[in-house]
Amino acid sequence: RSRHGVRHICSLGAVAVRSRYLSEFGKMLLQLQKVGLILLQLFAGSEKMQPMMKPKVVSMSVIKDSLIQHGTHHFRFEYPGEDAPGASPSPSDTPWNGFAVRRGYAFNVSIEVNAEVDCSVEFFRFQSASLQDQRFKVVRCHGKDTRRKSQDDSFFYVVEVTTSVLDPIARYNDITVSAGGDDERFQYGYPFPVYVLFNPYNPEDTSAYCPDKHFRKNYLEEESSVYFQGDISNVDIDHWYYAQYEPVMLEASFDLLATYNKDTSNYTLEDPKMAVRHILKTIGYWTEAKPAQGNPHGILNGHWFDEDFSGGVNPDDWVSSFDIVDKWYKMGKTPVNYGQCWVFAAVGRSLFASLGLVSRQISGYSTTVDGSVTQYTDGLEAHTFGDGKSHHIVAFFMDESGKMRFQWGMVWNFHSWAEVYINEPSEGKKYDGWHISDPTLPGEGPMPTKAVHDLVEDYDFDSTSFIGDVKSTLVYQLVKCLPEVDEHKLPANTTTCPTVKTLKVNARGCPLLLTSSDHNPQIQMEITASYANHSVDGFVPLPGGVKPYPEAMAEASLDHPDAKAG
Repeated sequence: RSRHGVRHICSLGAVAVRSRYLSEFGKMLLQLQKVGLILLQLFAGSEKMQPMMKPKVVSMSVIKDSLIQHGTHHFRFEYPGEDAPGASPSPSDTPWNGFAVRRGYAFNVSIEVNAEVDCSVEFFRFQSASLQDQRFKVVRCHGKDTRRKSQDDSFFYVVEVTTSVLDPIARYNDITVSAGGDDERFQYGYPFPVYVLFNPYNPEDTSAYCPDKHFRKNYLEEESSVYFQGDISNVDIDHWYYAQYEPVMLEASFDLLATYNKDTSNYTLEDPKMAVRHILKTIGYWTEAKPAQGNPHGILNGHWFDEDFSGGVNPDDWVSSFDIVDKWYKMGKTPVNYGQCWVFAAVGRSLFASLGLVSRQISGYSTTVDGSVTQYTDGLEAHTFGDGKSHHIVAFFMDESGKMRFQWGMVWNFHSWAEVYINEPSEGKKYDGWHISDPTLPGEGPMPTKAVHDLVEDYDFDSTSFIGDVKSTLVYQLVKCLPEVDEHKLPANTTTCPTVKTLKVNARGCPLLLTSSDHNPQIQMEITASYANHSVDGFVPLPGGVKPYPEAMAEASLDHPDAKAG
């Protein structure tokens, strides 16, 4: 009879034994009780006598081959059960575990359970503990994992999981896997992070998709390339290791995103523009500024205007984003000394690529800082023409001896920034493609390169500043200063040193922009034409207002050989 029945009779027997008068019926029940106890001992360990146990997930690991379509198999994680090289040392000098996937693409995991199960879609669940089923979806179970040997209490199954292209990028530290329900007693908590990244390979990821396979290969998959320093007359070519597939770079990207938004534990973003914007605003710090600028927990601390780098590393000595980010972690996420524009640009480009965005580093020669709107110190004066608008002017005021008395704005030998490939579905296809993203303090962009080319002043994210960087007109003025200026009784400005005449106007803007080639990242490629538009470039300040260069030059009738568009 059933085990339940045996227990019932045993219970009755116990009642009979406790009776004052032991009848023959009671003796019979006593014998049955003894038999029942023997039966219980014999079958207590038998599975046939126990209710079916709920299967418990014991472990889970990603199947690396399923990440090839994603391109995330390049990340140097440790993959249990895979014949793959170990990760480069993490900040704690231990192997880095976890894995990364691109949104909208499926991936396979190997799930170990302690009992054989009915393999069906509904049976397994892969989810974030905090978000439940809002992100991941189990597509199907492919059956037992033939790569791994099952044992009496260990069975492996291949399960396919996917995400939506509409999902935000995220770092999940709370992934749980279960078989047959949500009972926490039978769940497995994956102890490592799972990263969901932008997908430049998938046309359905409309904001991050990059259709050019050469761009994807050389600006996303390649980890080293040339970059450029020097000046317009002497271009220096150097090499940089961007290290975007080192897990530490990926972790740093999400740490910066989380820092920028302190109100969320799992920081999430859907739009590549916003992800890039947040990185730009948090990557750097400048302690020398008064007051200090940027993120006090940023990766790099800037240092300009002198050659004293005794408190850190000379920016010229850096050759790798990995070295900088690894040092940042080892210093407890305090800014690393020191960075200048090309170092900021290189690290920024590494972080953008780690998030799944096609990106490259740009160097522009004789770039400018617009003097018509920016307030300077150290002898540099702002000038607004009284209308509060930017007119993209860099003006130099010299006396008859050729001595520079004062200036508006400035000209750099070169400036370096990053470009990121982003699509803007809300704008049609007008602004699909490269977006200028400058990680150097204060962190500006992203803005479509085409909007800079077309002088779109009212585009979001620092459009006027970028236009001023590459399109400012250089104006050289002859001035005659009052004696009090030479006696150091008065400062030199437009009042104390009035203009006698305009000597020269150069409206060509930035004459040379270089990046690494889209077919070979170890050689240079000129991209000046993607920024320059000499039919509209160049503005000259005149008494009657600021006018486009060709009209202004005809009106001014100035004699200077360089002053012509193009």
